[in-house]
Amino acid sequence: MIIQHRFYKCTALIMLLIFMVIMPAKAALISDFTGPYSLNNWTETIGGNGAIDLDGFSSVTLTGSDRETPLDYPNESPIVVDFTIEAVASGFVSFQWFYETLDKDEWFGGSQWDPFGYLLNDVFFQLTDDNGAFEQTGQTHFFVNAGDIFGFRQKTIDDQFGAGITTISQFSVQVPEPHISFLLSLGLACFLLTYSRRLKRS
Repeated sequence: MIIQHRFYKCTALIMLLIFMVIMPAKAALISDFTGPYSLNNWTETIGGNGAIDLDGFSSVTLTGSDRETPLDYPNESPIVVDFTIEAVASGFVSFQWFYETLDKDEWFGGSQWDPFGYLLNDVFFQLTDDNGAFEQTGQTHFFVNAGDIFGFRQKTIDDQFGAGITTISQFSVQVPEPHISFLLSLGLACFLLTYSRRLKRS
C-alpha cells in the first residue's frame, strides 16, 4: 500500500511538471486607468504653472508650464509635468496620445519648445517631433518590468509663448494571470491531502 501511495504521488507530480512546461501563462488586459492603475494610485509632479486634468478613468491631460518668464536654456533645466506609477507586474503598456502646442509662432514657435514623451525609470523618451506640426498624435507601447516606475511627461524648455498640452487615452497594461499550473497544484495538493488521510484511516 505504501509503494502504491508513493507511485500515485510521483505520477501526479510528473503530470504537474508537464503542464507547467507546455501550458504558457495567460496575460490579462487592464483597460483605462482602473484597478491597480486607477488614477488615485498615480503620482503627480507639477512644475511651474502646469496642470494635470483627470477625465474620469478614460483619459489624462497634461498641460505644461507657461509662465511667460523665459528660461535660460540650456543653463536652466526644463520644467516638467509628470504623471507616474510603479508597475505592479511585467507586461506591455499601450496608450494613444494627442498633442497640441499653443506656441504657434511660425518662425520661432513649435513643438520643439514643449515636447511630450513617456518616462521609464526616470529616463525620458520623447514622442513628439521637434520639426512636426503644431498638432501631433500617435499610438505607443513599451515593456515594463514589475517594480519599474513609468509614466508620462510634458516638458517646457522656454516656459513662454504657449504651453504644450497632451491627452493620454486608450491606456492599457498587460499583466500575467495566475499560471494554470498554479491552479493545478492547488487541486493536486487537495487531492494528495485527502488521499493521505484516507490511507491513514484504512
